[in-house]
Amino acid sequence: LARGTALRLAGRPAEAAAALARAREVFERADASGELADTWRELAAVRAGLGDWRGAYEAQAAATALAERL
Repeated sequence: LARGTALRLAGRPAEAAAALARAREVFERADASGELADTWRELAAVRAGLGDWRGAYEAQAAATALAERL
């Protein structure tokens, strides 16, 4: 998650998306809902930065759904 965030802030969105996808897999396997919600939020920011508004909306919706279950 931290690597994905750093890559997004460094202006490297493709690498950020890949790092966040890996983080999402790890947090899903670990059943770490809080971290998974944070990962989805960060992925939403990456997708928005790439102009993928539908993907950003879907990622933010996933983050919101997880956060509501916490």
